[in-house]
Amino acid sequence: MFGVELDNNSNVLPVIAKALDWLEKHLDAEGLWRTSGSKTEIAKLQAIAEQTSTIPLDWDQNPHNVTNLLVRFMERIPGGLVGSSTATELLASGSMLGNTPVFIGVTHALVEILNRQLTGSKRELLGRLLQHWQRVVDCEENRMEAKAVATCVFAAVFAGSVDLRLILVLESLIAAPKQVSD
Repeated sequence: MFGVELDNNSNVLPVIAKALDWLEKHLDAEGLWRTSGSKTEIAKLQAIAEQTSTIPLDWDQNPHNVTNLLVRFMERIPGGLVGSSTATELLASGSMLGNTPVFIGVTHALVEILNRQLTGSKRELLGRLLQHWQRVVDCEENRMEAKAVATCVFAAVFAGSVDLRLILVLESLIAAPKQVSD
């Protein structure tokens, strides 16, 4: 399940979707997507997921373990969820406000680039993640804002890229009402 090409494995996206659905019941967990889980428990979850192609989502499961597992999953997608050439194109679409790149207001262009560049499975997964992250941001109890979520997950979404402007790209996509479509 980890490190597989998404378009060649139809079993993976439903497992991830189920984990995201489970996380929807835990949106009020403070620091969701920011707080670290237990490395031991995350390793156990990953081993089970690798063996069974399922993620055990018991009622007493720690949501931070699940988010950390999903980050590991994204980090291991061959070529990244969003590859480097797409990341470069996304960065080029931003406008400048003085010396600061601005992506708010150009979200439509960002979405068009992602819809054009990403394969079906990667586009579907990113769309699901963005919708979920938007609901995380909308839940005040977890104290997570779009920039905080974007900061926590950008390295997994844009595998191989360390350009911090990608945090702004992701922040604008999370905050935007129009999302990447499948």
